[in-house]
Amino acid sequence: MQICTRCILPETFPGITFNEAGVCNHCQRFETFFATEKQKLKYQLKLAGMIETSGDRIPQILMAYSGGKDSTYTMWLLKQKYGASIKAFTFDNGFISPMATENIKRVCDRLDIEHFNVTYSQDMLDKLFRYGAENDMYPMKTMERASTICTICSGFFKSAAMMKGRIQA
Repeated sequence: MQICTRCILPETFPGITFNEAGVCNHCQRFETFFATEKQKLKYQLKLAGMIETSGDRIPQILMAYSGGKDSTYTMWLLKQKYGASIKAFTFDNGFISPMATENIKRVCDRLDIEHFNVTYSQDMLDKLFRYGAENDMYPMKTMERASTICTICSGFFKSAAMMKGRIQA
């Protein structure tokens, strides 16, 4: 089975293609997005603006971490450039590969970031995913951004973040 030489997405991932170097279309698009220093600076300024609201204290961040390139770059930037104190969590939706789990652990260890998993009953998730696949649950505008199943997962990890944040406060 072919996997991306950069991000480890497999050939079974929907809509994936590979170039001659074995790099997937998602990584290629990511390179294009961050190709210019202007775009990198814009992203960094956006983060800096959010962090400025913390004043002189070290920003404390609870971050949803998928282990993908976007969240890895964001976590690295927050920790290395802005000195944020980060707690990262991953929502285990039952689709996380062992290799992705290992990559998440490796990155968090390297950056010295506390990490935990949020899990729900797989039976409950399966029922929700099945219901979502068989029914129109969300407006069409929502479906332009992500599938019903992805939107269900997003709701779970957002609520998990809010609950964890309230418990820690």
